[in-house]
Amino acid sequence: MKIQKSEVRSQKSDFLSSLICFLFSVFCLLSSDTEAAKPRLSTVVVEGTSSVTDGDLTLAKDIAIKNAKRSAVEDIVANFIKEIEGVEIYKESLEENIYNNYENFIQSYKILGDIQDKDTYSITIEVNIFEDSIKKRLLSLGIASIKHDNRKILLIIDEKTNISLAEDSFLFPFSISEDAISKMLRDAGFEVINRSFVRNKIDLKDLKQAITGDGKIVYSITKPFNADIVILGIAGVKAETGGVKAELNTKVYSVKKEALIGERNEITNVLTTDKAIGIAQSLRNAADKVAPVLVDFIKKELEG
Repeated sequence: MKIQKSEVRSQKSDFLSSLICFLFSVFCLLSSDTEAAKPRLSTVVVEGTSSVTDGDLTLAKDIAIKNAKRSAVEDIVANFIKEIEGVEIYKESLEENIYNNYENFIQSYKILGDIQDKDTYSITIEVNIFEDSIKKRLLSLGIASIKHDNRKILLIIDEKTNISLAEDSFLFPFSISEDAISKMLRDAGFEVINRSFVRNKIDLKDLKQAITGDGKIVYSITKPFNADIVILGIAGVKAETGGVKAELNTKVYSVKKEALIGERNEITNVLTTDKAIGIAQSLRNAADKVAPVLVDFIKKELEG
């Protein structure tokens, strides 16, 4: 019995759809696990003081530690909002939403030293603070300075996993490395335009030329989206004995200057016998290493 071509295409389509769903599920799981396991922290050394009442050093120490923790959170917030004019209008909002709940933003602390001088107790502690949580809370309060004036970034990563039936990665609705970088850029306060927005809005041939380094094409494809920065990259994976290797190369362009302002390449390896999980994790690891560098490139460019 002959199998019709339409049936073969249907089987390929079903397989591709199942593969996409599976990879997306794996990515979401790894993304969640990675974020939970590796939160970005800021470490601050601060001093807290308290009056000693009725010789109660235990109470004084407890109050001094609390004062130091709050001071640590205040220092991180101050660093984020230091360039805002008229920041005093946020005073009550910061007090209610962040300072009064300082414990929610602290992962851990350790005591470095303490001293009692007459009726005053002083303690120095090292505090690990969830920096991203403070950033998100500030954004939710409408503090504009960390939004970088809504600067737009066009982000496209051409990702090849070599396990799909699709002829081109842009047929996929998502890219693991692209989504990971996009999240970190958004957490840094930028507006990101990625494949979910540009699909069917950019000529595929032009996009491929831009990704291979054609500068003129890079700036021409940006115009419809009014982007300030363009990040283009290529990601690929290779199965090796006992694991998977991923390589991610990215380039950052300034639209205003029409110039390449930064480039980053990362290679990561994941030891696993599960190819699908190895692909997702290795790409995620590479993106996690590349993204902070890209954010730094962009911030320096915009500040300059």
